[in-house]
Amino acid sequence: MKAFRAALAALLISGGITLAANITPTPVVPPNETGENSAASQQILDMARFKPGFCTVTTAGSEAAQTGTCNGASGLITSGFSITVISNAKDLMTITNNKVQAGDLCIAMIDDTGAAAASVPEVASCRVTAGQIVLVITNASATSPAAALKAMFLIITQGNPN
Repeated sequence: MKAFRAALAALLISGGITLAANITPTPVVPPNETGENSAASQQILDMARFKPGFCTVTTAGSEAAQTGTCNGASGLITSGFSITVISNAKDLMTITNNKVQAGDLCIAMIDDTGAAAASVPEVASCRVTAGQIVLVITNASATSPAAALKAMFLIITQGNPN
């Protein structure tokens, strides 16, 4: 009986050591998913390494329908016109971007530091189609910004980009 207990104790101890040595179980990952940002890499996104391509553009066209090209996953759009839109009217900034595909997510905001103090310019929406970003700029105030505005955007790609 003592030999049985000793053998059982040895088995439990060796099993505990084996369990302690393998504290990170390997998840089941589809075989076609690879790359540094994939689930197979078993990493959480390291924000110090998050560096989307950045571009800048100054728009052309007319105030209500500004256009430009900016090929990056993030960027700075400077309006080529003094924005005068007031009381919820809308100006469009249509940006051609070869990094954007249908289904991507666009996050955008306005830096209104150059605008008149009483104005409230903002991005009403940021729409994405294949190869194009459309920012709808509004002003909730009756006071015109009367200045070139700067819009910043970030594109988040759907699916695994690897």
